[in-house]
Amino acid sequence: MVEHVIREFQYNQRIVSNQLFYVDSDKGDDTNGIGTRQYPFKTIKRAVEECTPNSASLSISLRTGLDYFIDSDIPLSTKIVRFYKYTEPGDSPLCKPRLINRSWFSTSDMMNYTYGFFGIGLTTISFMNIDIQTADPMSPGRPFKNGQGLIKGIDFSSYQLMFYQCNINLRSSLLSYPENIPSGVIDVSIYNSTINVVNSNSYIVQNTCGRPVIIDVVDRCDINLPNSGSGSILDLVSDIVRDSNNVPRNIICNGVI
Repeated sequence: MVEHVIREFQYNQRIVSNQLFYVDSDKGDDTNGIGTRQYPFKTIKRAVEECTPNSASLSISLRTGLDYFIDSDIPLSTKIVRFYKYTEPGDSPLCKPRLINRSWFSTSDMMNYTYGFFGIGLTTISFMNIDIQTADPMSPGRPFKNGQGLIKGIDFSSYQLMFYQCNINLRSSLLSYPENIPSGVIDVSIYNSTINVVNSNSYIVQNTCGRPVIIDVVDRCDINLPNSGSGSILDLVSDIVRDSNNVPRNIICNGVI
């Protein structure tokens, strides 16, 4: 009885004052959990569903060393979303949680699609100390539908994507696809992260909306291209507009065009 009252108090306090949720894919519970560290959710989707609509920000803390599959579409209604890790006693502080994107195959058009995050009004999504893996096709040999990625269908005036000490594995699909940004810029910040590109058609940003892209690389950023090649951050943004001298005109990297 006492435990029930305590949990109800924690639940009510969290709704009123806090949009921080803990997720543990091993020991969490989407039915009886309440998103606290003691009673975490099992899936990211459940944490997002619990967020108060139109909240200014949402923070999701993932227990380290575990896999978190994105195997359904997850709508985001907040302006700022943050992912970072937490450890429990006995967890290695060197490990990271693994965010793994999944795909599905449509027999109507014979194309692959990804599950992922999407939302209208989302302005910033950041990842800190997370391993990220984009999706492989559910049906090998069949293409992905255009615009499929982990973060897709973003529709707002500006869009910021931030990575802090992450390992990013770009496999066969995109990391992000800002679908409709009529004005403003696409801002990508990368801090001390490693990017492994498995498929040359995978990008951090597929910029088909044609907006200016600002990329800020801080500290070391290792980029590994297919066939053991090393590359530039410019290899990871699509639809770069270049002038007659092959100089990029719609992308700024560390303040230098």
